[in-house]
Amino acid sequence: MKRKRILSLLKKDLKENWIIFIVFLSIPLLVYYIYPIIGSEEIVVGVYGESPENFPFVIVKYRNIEDGILAVKNEDICSFYVSEQRILYGLRENSEKIEIIASFFSPNCDIAEISLNSLNPNYLLLPVLLSMIILMGGFIGGAIVMGSEKSERTLEALLLTPLTHREFVVEKTIISFISTFLSSVIFLFISKGIIGNVIGTIVILILSAFLFSLISLIITAPFSTMEAIIAIITPVLIVIIFFESISMLNTYSLPLPVSRGLYKSIILNEFPFTESLILLIFIFIFIYISKNLYKRIYNKK
Repeated sequence: MKRKRILSLLKKDLKENWIIFIVFLSIPLLVYYIYPIIGSEEIVVGVYGESPENFPFVIVKYRNIEDGILAVKNEDICSFYVSEQRILYGLRENSEKIEIIASFFSPNCDIAEISLNSLNPNYLLLPVLLSMIILMGGFIGGAIVMGSEKSERTLEALLLTPLTHREFVVEKTIISFISTFLSSVIFLFISKGIIGNVIGTIVILILSAFLFSLISLIITAPFSTMEAIIAIITPVLIVIIFFESISMLNTYSLPLPVSRGLYKSIILNEFPFTESLILLIFIFIFIYISKNLYKRIYNKK
């Protein structure tokens, strides 16, 4: 596999498909301004004493401990932190969410459960929304890049050159990966989602963007027109996003290793080892499938 051939094809695609990058880089802005509408309450944390650094939630200062605890009982705030005692007063029914808030304190504080409440903060939507951006970028970006080659009838000509099937698959995956990864990073910046385990988040973004770009190339391989490619990609994308959204709204038991990994890294501040390994295994599987699939299809023609 020669890098020069891949780079020359990459330059060609960047020059011809630059508008795709503009479209996909604008997706995070669209999602960022939509998701507060579908979310519910904002997480507000009361603080007595020193405020925590790099805290992603809204902070309200209190002059005494009694007022802060009373505010929690009256559901004016989600929880109340006393810095001297390192105690976070929270709502018993929301113990899981209180543990998430507590994970942002270093060293970890004790949790005191004092009342009942129900909460579904926008903050918990970040992993799902980010996985949707990666899905859209990988599936649609890969489909458009491949569809443009087929609609302009340049694909067969490319494969008649010294360019190998492996080099072709790698280049198309890279071009789709770039737009997907950049749009997801932009969303993280504008939504202030670069918190928790940053390395874990970046690893999941890289692996998932690469994986979905590969899957898109495999799905679109048998189809020869842009219309057919979009017709098959769209329902697949809708079904995946639908089940992911339903799962999140009901139990938050996220089925995709992408959103589950992002939940661990962003919300729980853990490195998603299992999810990263699953994505890596699938990447190697789909690299093998895509290389042999394109070789079989275009050797027959």
